[in-house]
Amino acid sequence: MSALNPWFAIPTDLGSWRARTKTAFQAEIFALLLTMCKEEVSNYLKQTILICSDSKALQAICAPRRKSELVLECGDALEPDKKMINLVMVPRHTGKISGNERADELARSGPMGYCQGPKLLSGISRRYLTIENILLQSLVEGFGYPFENHEVISDSGYILSIHRIPSGIKRRQSNKRPIKKRVALFQHGLLSASDMWLFRGPKYDLPYTLADAGYDVWLSNMRGNIYSRAHKTLNPDRDPEYWDFSLQEVAYYDFPAVLDYILNLTRQENLYFIGHSIGSSVGMMFCSLRPEYNSKVKLHLALAPLVTHTITLAHKLLLAPVMPLMQVAITSRIYNVLPRRRHFSNLIEILCNDGMPTQSLCLSIMFLLMGQDYEQFNTTTIPEAFSYFPSGTSVYLAQQTWQFFSTGDFAALDYENELINLHKYNKTTPPIYNLSMVTHPISLHYGEGDLIVTRKDMDSIHKKLPNPVGIFPVPFKNFNHLDFIWANDVKKLVYDRLVMIMDKYR
Repeated sequence: MSALNPWFAIPTDLGSWRARTKTAFQAEIFALLLTMCKEEVSNYLKQTILICSDSKALQAICAPRRKSELVLECGDALEPDKKMINLVMVPRHTGKISGNERADELARSGPMGYCQGPKLLSGISRRYLTIENILLQSLVEGFGYPFENHEVISDSGYILSIHRIPSGIKRRQSNKRPIKKRVALFQHGLLSASDMWLFRGPKYDLPYTLADAGYDVWLSNMRGNIYSRAHKTLNPDRDPEYWDFSLQEVAYYDFPAVLDYILNLTRQENLYFIGHSIGSSVGMMFCSLRPEYNSKVKLHLALAPLVTHTITLAHKLLLAPVMPLMQVAITSRIYNVLPRRRHFSNLIEILCNDGMPTQSLCLSIMFLLMGQDYEQFNTTTIPEAFSYFPSGTSVYLAQQTWQFFSTGDFAALDYENELINLHKYNKTTPPIYNLSMVTHPISLHYGEGDLIVTRKDMDSIHKKLPNPVGIFPVPFKNFNHLDFIWANDVKKLVYDRLVMIMDKYR
């Protein structure tokens, strides 16, 4: 296979997938899907891409009926509204088509070629082949790091996608006997996903730093986001019941499943937990609801955890429409809020890119919510950052987050209906999460420029926790809520300190 206008070579890094394909035909389909998802294709979405091949895979994809799930997945990726890609059947490999030289070379190399027929082993799970997972794998491996996708099924039937970087660049080629590594688990915040910790690369992002330092790094995805939209019996696109969850269910069902899976696979007794915003909040809720898991968290690094908050007048006025809009969404049976959409990313790029007159408005809105910090925010990254954000969630999960922020109570979601509350909690009022039950060590980190989580909030949490490590302000005056992920100097200002604290809790 090859692509013309512009041309790039077939991916030759299919070795890790050879053992997962059952037939040569599956390998061809997967190679085509991976080719389409390569970053080079994404960069040329506004141009016509031609993929040329004499493979039967193209015939199967172009057939009126597609029977294989793998072929369906690949066909969906080729829909005209998603990518400007045309398939071209090439009669054998004649070498007469400009730009097809690499495919000709591979064809002439015969069965000894590296990309020829895969081993006949187990098949590929369709969920592993989602466009998003392939693109994320391409991103991480493009930085030189190994990448794995794992599935975890919670007791409530939700299928969660968690990502793994098992080693760093320097340790990847080691031939020494495998040793049990310290395990670090990352949890993203509201409307986010695991890729928010990864897209800027090893110069900025903490998971790569920990992988290079010898940690076994895992990144979780909350149910309902772009990577974790699956269930044993429910379809998120057809069944409203799929979206009937808040942070309560994530904490009670999903977190135990994720921790048990990781610790069983790595044969470790406990792990380090790094959470941002509500990602950290759910970590506390989890051990309040399931205190038997406190022993499995060696150390919790809480980055701007939203637990208790005193809302400002400016935020009250700015965010006044939030609850009414959520109620309208529920009434209109819109349960999946702010899923990831390409047209949204394109709109942000148009409005907020460098040189656009509307960029100042974009920054003003963002800083009004999060805190003003022009020095640490690189405006040129806005289009890329918003191609990874938002990632979708349940309207009820978003409601509970807003409830934390607006009421200051660390409590389960109030459905404002006594019968629903009674069904959910066996009482007519939502229960308060008891922080005295959260006995694992927690270090609290906040930015002095953060308008969402303040020093007052940190003091309140610190008093209620039985085993706090301390409160650590970021040594930069205007450091805001998103700076924990996006700041230019976040490694020097935050991450280096986190690594030092983790080293003390070996």
